Amino acid sequence: MTTPAPEAPPPGAESESDWHHLHPLSPLLRGGVAMIIVVGIVVANLRDRVLELFVTDNIGGGFDGPGVQGGDVLGLFAYLNERGLAVAAILAVLAVIALIVFFSWLSWRFRTFRITDEAVESRGGVLFREHRRAPLDRIQSVNVQRPLLARALGLALVEVQTAGQGGKVVLAYLGFRDAQVVRERILRSAAHAAHAAGAGPV
Repeated sequence: MTTPAPEAPPPGAESESDWHHLHPLSPLLRGGVAMIIVVGIVVANLRDRVLELFVTDNIGGGFDGPGVQGGDVLGLFAYLNERGLAVAAILAVLAVIALIVFFSWLSWRFRTFRITDEAVESRGGVLFREHRRAPLDRIQSVNVQRPLLARALGLALVEVQTAGQGGKVVLAYLGFRDAQVVRERILRSAAHAAHAAGAGPV
């Protein structure tokens, strides 16, 4: 007895294997500006303590008094420690970090793209789904861009610009080499689509 062969998917059926994920660091890059601001605030708050440790002669000065001195992060930690809240504060910070990591993973998990014989598509969003599509025969340019933070991490974004009201599709972010490969593939597919459209029916 022979086993029947699996049925082929109907024409035009969407296969999940066609969709590809962006780089895992993409959520970090998309929220990079906010992270830089947060880091800047922390550094500004710790500046006086660092100068106190490495410049002044009185290394321990400023840490002995009760309460929040100078309104910086270390002073706040000393204040919480005196009241037995330091462990709870650390756990709260870890919980916030865990939530950020979890939602970043969700953002990466649900943001994918694919290149078909007809279009370049991207989709994303957890609660509110978005789906952008750039038809190959309307593509005007495909650019690889490397903002400063992305360049530092070896990443790049691919911007697919289309004619008309379709706007553009942005694949942010991919590894730099992957971005170049994707760009070349899109250009080849667009050229093939333009040639097929120009040839017309035989």
